Amino acid sequence: MPRSDWHAAFEALLRIEAHKFAGRVHILTEEEIGEVPPRTDFVVLTEDEEVDWEKAIFGIFRKINILEYKNPHDSLNERVLRKVCGYANLYIGMAEHEGERPAGKRTMWSGSTTGCCSGW
Repeated sequence: MPRSDWHAAFEALLRIEAHKFAGRVHILTEEEIGEVPPRTDFVVLTEDEEVDWEKAIFGIFRKINILEYKNPHDSLNERVLRKVCGYANLYIGMAEHEGERPAGKRTMWSGSTTGCCSGW
């Protein structure tokens, strides 16, 4: 996808400002964030907010639920939590229309057979 004209102008401003730091600031343009498209383990969409899950662990579910489920040998660390937050934000941000996937109706969950950490 070609860069917009305002990107070039902003990049010029960045480079002018960064020049005074003599190589200590690096500016990457149109940088791919990863090698493959981001994929979460599960997306659970609940159309009816009156759905009553029998298992207590699913009681936190809202309309949009982004789930990362790890094996017992993986750790649930800050990196994993940041990744699931990123997936949820991408899922909402890539909606076709504003408000189609409301942020206030989202749950992010990361867990394994040994424990879980839920998000917002």
